[in-house]
Amino acid sequence: MKKFFFAENRHLSILAIINFLIIYSSTFIPGYEYFIDEFYYIACANNPAFGYVDHPPLAPLFLMVFKFIFGTSIYAIRFIPALVSSVSVFLIGIITKNIGGSKIAQSISSFCALVCPVFVAFGSFYSMNVFEPLLCLIVLHFFVKMIKEDNPKYWIQVGIVFGLLILNKHTAGLFIVFIIIAILFTEYRKYLFTKYFAYCVSISFLIFLPNIIWQIQNGFPSLEFYINNVTNKNVPMPFLEYIIFQFLAYNPFVLLISFSGAIYLLVNKNFRQFKVLAIAFILIFLFFFITKTGRVDRSSFGYICVIPAGAVFIENFII
Repeated sequence: MKKFFFAENRHLSILAIINFLIIYSSTFIPGYEYFIDEFYYIACANNPAFGYVDHPPLAPLFLMVFKFIFGTSIYAIRFIPALVSSVSVFLIGIITKNIGGSKIAQSISSFCALVCPVFVAFGSFYSMNVFEPLLCLIVLHFFVKMIKEDNPKYWIQVGIVFGLLILNKHTAGLFIVFIIIAILFTEYRKYLFTKYFAYCVSISFLIFLPNIIWQIQNGFPSLEFYINNVTNKNVPMPFLEYIIFQFLAYNPFVLLISFSGAIYLLVNKNFRQFKVLAIAFILIFLFFFITKTGRVDRSSFGYICVIPAGAVFIENFII
């Protein structure tokens, strides 16, 4: 009889539980009160809409349902990001397993998510940011299955998650764009010319449509907000400072794993079927490096593309 899923992946479950306990326990530290963004999301949840000036509606609408049942105490709303972050820790290990990593590699990749400062910060307070890595990982999970099984039907599942990604965070559209561009550099571009990719686009559009309608009705306030941010708020970061901030934000160990993974996917013939993930990471890293944005957290979805491969590389290197 096949083992129960979580029993079979007990090592990942343990790391996910450790991640949850570490993050959620911070809620009980005296003086560690609500983060300012959490007041804003509670206010948005109290005024449900299909859009807001500076973000889409998914996170506030989810909180609206959650608070109706559990309230808005700090212990209630901090439970969500801690749980979502822990599921991400578990899922990145599953993706590592799907590309051929053993339990050692799976544990390494999950450990990377557990000790990465950016991901820890995402899980420590309620915002749309904590949902982005999880949704990106779900995309990668189905995309890896699409490649392994040579089955473009997975575009349907990917389309659902693409729609939720943009409904959660507009800038997550960059992840989608770079994944598609990366596909064009590989033999898997054939997947873009199937009816299932058309289904993917259609499903994503339908999920995101309520926010599009809201934007039209209100004169595209989010577009104006982002333009003002780029032109008046965001300060370009010098190249050297940007690299230093990457080390601080993602942990030198995680950076080593990530860049090792990208190279490994490109040069190792046993894993080159997944080289599209390395290309996506390189494109994402170069985009934010060239634009020199001070928000280093926005490149987080690039790192999760290659951490699983980096874990496999480390496993093969030490064994």
